Amino acid sequence: MCGLLMTTRTKIIAKEVCFGLALLVVLVTPFLFGLQNNRYHEDEGIWIYTSQYFKLLFIDRDVHNSQWRVWWAYDQPSLARYIIGLSLYIQGGEERFAEFVGMVGKSVGEGFDWASFDGASRISDMLYVARLPMAILGGVTCVGTYVVGSLLFNRWTGVLAALLLACNPLMLESCQRAMADSPLVFFMVGSILLMILFNRSIIGQRYFSALILSLLIGGSVALATSSKLNGALAGIVFGVNTLLLLFSQIEKMRAADSTVNHTSRVAPIHDVPVVSGSILIGFVASLILFIALNPYLYTRPVRGVQKMIESRMSTVDKQQRRFHGNAIRTVGEKFNFVFSRSLYDKRYTTLRSKSGLPLDFILFLAGFGVLLYSEIRHILNHRSVSPKALALSWIVVTYLGIIAWIPLDWGRYYLPVVPCVAVMCGYGLERFGAAAYSFARRRRSF
Repeated sequence: MCGLLMTTRTKIIAKEVCFGLALLVVLVTPFLFGLQNNRYHEDEGIWIYTSQYFKLLFIDRDVHNSQWRVWWAYDQPSLARYIIGLSLYIQGGEERFAEFVGMVGKSVGEGFDWASFDGASRISDMLYVARLPMAILGGVTCVGTYVVGSLLFNRWTGVLAALLLACNPLMLESCQRAMADSPLVFFMVGSILLMILFNRSIIGQRYFSALILSLLIGGSVALATSSKLNGALAGIVFGVNTLLLLFSQIEKMRAADSTVNHTSRVAPIHDVPVVSGSILIGFVASLILFIALNPYLYTRPVRGVQKMIESRMSTVDKQQRRFHGNAIRTVGEKFNFVFSRSLYDKRYTTLRSKSGLPLDFILFLAGFGVLLYSEIRHILNHRSVSPKALALSWIVVTYLGIIAWIPLDWGRYYLPVVPCVAVMCGYGLERFGAAAYSFARRRRSF
């Protein structure tokens, strides 16, 4: 009997692994297709040139080099540079950093003739090598979105969300560039996935697993923030999520106190210190790893972080004055641009870019509305949040964070909300499908 159960379990695992590998191939392929011919962005040259920091930190182990005090070492975190540098170092492209940066400032449009550029073939090959890890991370992000959708809702939602994200024009364009956007969204989605597992560990009273997962979440948040500073939004999501869990457990304890049988109180009373400790563990882990990945912060971490933020704000102010036509200054403009670009603009939405119809907007509202309604009902009936509350926290925090921060109407700045939209659209589409199926079955029964 035991052997039969093991055989059945092995078959299930084998099927899941095969399905996962097939899904990975399907989702990564769009990001690799036409990678070398994707429109060149002049910032790619800067990111590739500064990827020499990978060699400084990981090969030479030189954390005292004067290059760590140069502007671009602290204006933006360095994780994307390390990823690009690793790819180039493996391919032996280290010596061509300076050659490639010569392209910075050139107006390289979609119709750029590589053949007319001096050393074009070698630089083109270098661009492909630098872009390759970012494209792979983009595809894996879609796989992560599938897992997030499946764990929060169901498999159909996960599949639909992953396909919608993999076909999103903004996602494809951003993740086919040698810049920081792909690792940013990858580690933000990865953080959400770990939070789902963390919530399940708390609910299942697996406290050691919860503490380990809080450590991993802190690391993932640090990696997101080390890609771009707004990756810290994932940390805020974790904070909101753990506070909601904490309040839920306190409410359960109060409910147990009001009953005659106090045995139900035993489990929640252990949850409170674990959830509280998880916040501290996640914060400390995130802080330590963020500092470790940015040697500029080694001597004076607090002052270094302050200077990093001040430098970024100064750079944004200069960009707003230089690109004044793209500047977004008022809260009303920020609100309008973030929602219209992510839900309605055909350049940045999946279904409207294909059909011309505002299906993304409709499905997002449907999915979000159903989720909000079910969560309110759960709170009223059980005096606690459900595991799906994490999806609400993720969407609300990410949207509000991007609205508060966004300085310019540049496509890649909207990227962090795109996975949120994909999951909600996938959920909305799945709910419509389930309702249509239920209606058809009732009609058939009559």
